[in-house]
Formats: sequence, C-alpha cells, structure tokens
Amino acid sequence: MVRENDFSNQYSLKEEDPFDDLLFSDYIGKGLFFKHWDQFKILEKRVFEILKREKGKKKNIKAWVLGCGTGEDTYSLALSLLKNFKKPWKLEVVASDVCLNSLLQAREGFYSYNNVHNVSDEMLSRYFEKYEDIYFVNNEVKDIVRFDYHNLIHEANLKDCDIIFCKNLLHGLNEQMKDFMTDKIYDAMNSVAFLFLGEDESISGMEKKFKSFVPFGNSIYIKNMEYME
Repeated sequence: MVRENDFSNQYSLKEEDPFDDLLFSDYIGKGLFFKHWDQFKILEKRVFEILKREKGKKKNIKAWVLGCGTGEDTYSLALSLLKNFKKPWKLEVVASDVCLNSLLQAREGFYSYNNVHNVSDEMLSRYFEKYEDIYFVNNEVKDIVRFDYHNLIHEANLKDCDIIFCKNLLHGLNEQMKDFMTDKIYDAMNSVAFLFLGEDESISGMEKKFKSFVPFGNSIYIKNMEYME
C-alpha cells in the first residue's frame, strides 16, 4: 500500500502561491459534507453509543473510508468522531482511493461553502480556517486522518476497524466480485463493527456476513459474528 508521504512526494504540488486561482481551484473538493445526514444521525446517536459500551477500557476507534474521493465523507466522519469522543480516546480514520488526484485534493482539505454548508457554525469555527470564500480543514481534524492509495482488490493490511464507509463501490458488481469484496471488508472489521453503504445500496445476497442495523433502510449494517467462511 502506498502511504500518504509516498504519493505526495511523487506527485507533489509545484512551489507556487497557494492562492493562485488556477492551482487552487484544482484542489477544491467536489462533494458535500454530511451528505447523507440520516446516516450520520444514526452514527452519532446509536452506533457511537454501542461502540463506547463495547470498547470498555479500550479507548480507541478506527474507521476506514473506501473510495474516499475528495474527502468530504472522510472529514465528516472525523468531525463526528471528534465531537463525540474526547480524550483519552484515540481516533484514527484511514481513507483510501485509487485516484491519486482525488487523494491529493482530499489531503489538502480545501472546500468552498457549497461543500460545507451542512456543517454547523460551531464546527466551522472550531475545525476550519477560512480565507476569503475557501474553508480549510485544520490540523486538529487532519491529525486523525490518513490517506492511502489502495485498491480493495489487493490486500489492505487493515484490521480491527470499528466503522467502514463503502459507499457506491459495490453497486453494479457481479455476485462473485461482490462476494470477494465483502469478504475483504468483513475481515478488516472488529468483532463489533458497522458498515455504511450508499443510501441506494443494499447487501442483497450478503446477509450471512452482515445484519441490517436499521430496519427501515439507510444502508447501515452490523457485522454478523455467526458468519463462518
């Protein structure tokens, strides 16, 4: 797996004024923070409560965002974690994608108001720096996030993940490939862990590995520990 320092060194930005219009616009995110708000409400009100109880004395949370794109879901998850888990909790969010350009955009963390308008004023004030019309994710958030270049087909070497976001990656795959990919996800999860899919996705055919956490949709699933390969 290529680490952040590896790809950032190989594909480094030119030493130019960071506020140069053309260069700067290339690194502004394209998506939306807290896009699927119903999922984040369940995450904060129910999933976090279960994880806190299950962790006991182990004060650590590890999350993995697959297909992170330009980082909006990744930073949204990081913000939710920082809001709900204070010290001494250790937080880690690993975000992966196969597109180097997207990873570079995500790592830089530049966003317009159109990207962040779902973020509360309190969070914008605490976790972002504003320059003209651009919002920068600050180091308090970036310190718990690590971006990796990774294709799920290959070994991720990630284990014990408590939360996995895998949105719109399984859609359209044939059953054989979907089964292969979900095995990878299952193996990367902790004994009590949660899988978030896109709101229009489902795990049809994968019920042995995951159980629906929310009975009325929302594409949130909990790992089924009774599943045996």
